[in-house]
Amino acid sequence: MTDHNIHKPKPNQNGVARENDNAIISDEEATLKIAALNDAFRSNPFNPDVGRFYCTCGIVNISDKHRIEAIKRLVTFDDFTEDNDPYGLHDLGCIKIDGIEKVFWKIDVFADDTLTYGCDTPDAPQNSYRVLTLMLASEY
Repeated sequence: MTDHNIHKPKPNQNGVARENDNAIISDEEATLKIAALNDAFRSNPFNPDVGRFYCTCGIVNISDKHRIEAIKRLVTFDDFTEDNDPYGLHDLGCIKIDGIEKVFWKIDVFADDTLTYGCDTPDAPQNSYRVLTLMLASEY
């Protein structure tokens, strides 16, 4: 027997088009929410309730001056274009600092703070946990 009154939205490849509190969230709405959550975390990456902030060995080993500059530029980064952010998620960026190689940052979204599984609902802050990694380009 088939119940034709039940509507179950099909998630896209990111799992973001879904039923949420009886309202269907479009891909565009989900993308905007994910970008906003990523922006909020990137601008304040030291909030353990939202996520974790990691620096790779390369970042740890550069001078304090360069590391501080990289973090300052990370938290104020807003140079998103269609070329460097084609999906509009604000989850990856490149920072150029005089005297060192390029610095990359990347946000990954997990289901929880165990970091065991990727998140099917990255637009739902109560069901997602972000990890921000700051690294030298050569470490990517």
